[in-house]
Amino acid sequence: MAYQKKNVELKKASKRRAIYQAAIENFANNGFHKTSMSDIAKSAGVADGTLYLYFKNKDDLLITVFNEMVQEKIDTIKAAVASETNPLERLYAVFKYHIDLFTHNYSYVKFFVQEVRQSPEFYGRYPDFHPINQYLVLLKGLLDDCVAQGYMKKMNTELAAKILYGSVDFILSEWSLNKEKTSLDNVYKSLIDIFHEGMKKE
Repeated sequence: MAYQKKNVELKKASKRRAIYQAAIENFANNGFHKTSMSDIAKSAGVADGTLYLYFKNKDDLLITVFNEMVQEKIDTIKAAVASETNPLERLYAVFKYHIDLFTHNYSYVKFFVQEVRQSPEFYGRYPDFHPINQYLVLLKGLLDDCVAQGYMKKMNTELAAKILYGSVDFILSEWSLNKEKTSLDNVYKSLIDIFHEGMKKE
């Protein structure tokens, strides 16, 4: 009995993951508004009705997938930088891992940088949807550590976190449009140099 229950749970998890991947691929390639639930179901290899066992509607699917993708990446980044004791190096490592993780999959980066830019009406319907808040909290915490330990001068770390995030977001947006022409390694190093010189404590 326990084996059967576990097997059912594994199948449900597998279907949900297939839907998750199909949603990212379809939203990235066709855009949210041009993608139907039927498109996603077909790509995931499930019946249309199956999607509604996991998600209320297309809006719910987008919000859930986006939040889960961000959380998944943040958990991976936190684990990757956990051994770094210098808060400044930890902050820069977050940039590197963030760029590496998203550009590893072209659909992921397109979904991340494009679908977050939904219409005001979308955000009006879902005022609690703040898709990048988790990243801003992570960056602000790292900046607070840098200031507290004397690696950076005193600053508005909440605003600085938004500026840093915006810079990385722009890099990913440029890459998604010109991935064959954009050298992320060079751009990343330049970004770090600019912020290091501008924000370090004298």
